[in-house]
Amino acid sequence: MKKGAWDSLHVFSVVPQDDGTSFSYTLSSSLIISMIVANDDIGTADLSGTVQSEVVQIKPVDKFTSHIMNMGAMVEEAETKMRNNLELIYIQKAREVLAGARSSNGARDAVLGKIAQSLAAVSLKKAAAASE
Repeated sequence: MKKGAWDSLHVFSVVPQDDGTSFSYTLSSSLIISMIVANDDIGTADLSGTVQSEVVQIKPVDKFTSHIMNMGAMVEEAETKMRNNLELIYIQKAREVLAGARSSNGARDAVLGKIAQSLAAVSLKKAAAASE
């Protein structure tokens, strides 16, 4: 890798609940990643992508648990999930596409078929998670 950047932005909305001891935290996150990769096999390639998410959780606040602790845990979880999604969707697929572009027609068709299957599996997994 010649150059890379990881920029993330997290915005919270915190609303007190009726019970007076818990709060609703809405976390909106955006991640932008950019990598410039260069080697003899592929030349120079710019791999960039963005991932966005929103999470709502209701958490208690008391003398042992503060807003900072609740929000910090949510940011850590969001960063991990977005990194995993980026790795799964963007990085792996870019590798397969680059490998397919350099291979013969029969191998290229096999790679493209594998990519289509992977994307379908990811779509089904996201749809199942959204329905939960």
